[in-house]
Amino acid sequence: GGVAVVCQKGTFNDQPEQSNARSCKLCQQHATTSGPGAQSAAECICDVGFVLIPLLSHDANATTLVGGGTGGLQIAECPACPGGTNCSNEGVMLHTLPLQRGFWRAGPRSLEVVRCLTNEACLGGTFDGCAGLIS
Repeated sequence: GGVAVVCQKGTFNDQPEQSNARSCKLCQQHATTSGPGAQSAAECICDVGFVLIPLLSHDANATTLVGGGTGGLQIAECPACPGGTNCSNEGVMLHTLPLQRGFWRAGPRSLEVVRCLTNEACLGGTFDGCAGLIS
């Protein structure tokens, strides 16, 4: 068992016992891995400035991209983060999209970020889908 080829950051090798570097597949557009040695597309996360949005799943808590950049079924994508958000780290997900102070959104599945009429009413933070905003 095991993966014979250790792929570079941004790629993965889902074929055990492959000794050819061409076995490494790219993550989807605007996605990478947290480091070298990824063994599946599920280890791909969105780049800085982008947010993971599940496409086929109704699971707002999806945490990874499933499907590879080369082949496989793409059920998530990484569009640019909208204004009013803080996507300064890799791996930002829609259900926990961090908001800047003075902005809000309707819920954990919403990518529409709106400026508040009163900044004091919108403290920023992460929508947890249940209790509102947490910091």
